[in-house]
Amino acid sequence: MPVQYFTTRSLLEVITKVKPPTTFLTDLFFGVEKYFDTEEVLIDYKKDGETVAPFVAPMTKGITVEREGYKTKKIVAPRLAPQRNMQIEDLNHRFAGEDFSSQKTPQERQNELTMQDYADLEKMNIRAKELMSSQVLLGGEVIVRGFTSDERNNFVEQVIRYEHDLQIMLTGDDKWGGVKPNVMKDITNAEQQVATKSGKVPDVIIMGADAYETALEDEKFLKKLDNRRVNLGTIEPKFIDPSVKLVGEIGQMQVYVYYGQYQETHDLDGKLLAKPIMKPFVPGNKVIVAVSNVHGYGYGVVTQMESDGNFKSYKAKSVPKIITDIANDNKLLRLTSRPVPMVSDADTWAVITVMDEV
Repeated sequence: MPVQYFTTRSLLEVITKVKPPTTFLTDLFFGVEKYFDTEEVLIDYKKDGETVAPFVAPMTKGITVEREGYKTKKIVAPRLAPQRNMQIEDLNHRFAGEDFSSQKTPQERQNELTMQDYADLEKMNIRAKELMSSQVLLGGEVIVRGFTSDERNNFVEQVIRYEHDLQIMLTGDDKWGGVKPNVMKDITNAEQQVATKSGKVPDVIIMGADAYETALEDEKFLKKLDNRRVNLGTIEPKFIDPSVKLVGEIGQMQVYVYYGQYQETHDLDGKLLAKPIMKPFVPGNKVIVAVSNVHGYGYGVVTQMESDGNFKSYKAKSVPKIITDIANDNKLLRLTSRPVPMVSDADTWAVITVMDEV
């Protein structure tokens, strides 16, 4: 097997073929992609005031109406840049799954390890983007902590806020699992608020695992939840992956339960945890009632110095870079991405906190 000499351009082709981890929220709500020539991403969003055309009196040619304005957010795209070292020690031993009698040379293993490392780095970037999608939907903002070292103890915080205020908090006996819950009333209320404020009717419901299990105890919910076409296999899901369960329909809305998780390494204050914990992208006590396929992601340009000593800019989701340290027999593999969630209308979804978090 010949030794391959990788370039940024050749690695870009490899990275686009990486099979992604769970991207349910990103694909369902943020499917539009836009690439920018600068590190700043411009987000145009507009609230349609549902203006009605004025009637015109006889002999009057017309009535002048004003254009409804839009707002533009200018956001410096945050930078994801996971990297891995490759040293001689990594290449002198058999890889996991490699035959014990393998005659592969370190040079041949270098090719395989480069591909595997970049696949792993791309999956990390994809998970980070799914977490950004989750933060936007659940809290109306993205908290970006740019760490200053590998120890990840110090960081510079950037908060990207969106004008989202459809947050519904159930209290007292109204909580699901409480004395007098009304699951369908809560879902219908959220549906109506989204439709009224955005002018668009929701078509999906995303439920946390605990919320769904509790909703199943409500007779009115069970009567409204139509799962016949799911059982027959005739319903076509808007999106599905191994961490998502399509459980039925309520009116025009498909109902999903999302089990996807990510590894959390820091607490809410940004302090490094002694041991990482697994957390769901959609907490168990949350329900999202939303319009799908409305938003997108913008990508800031990635500029880096190449091996020829010249700077070059790339408009891409993820841009690889190999940094060699010949004196120390070390190679550093880095993968940079600069994503920003682009919310076109912050009134197209509502979040219901239906119970205390377990």
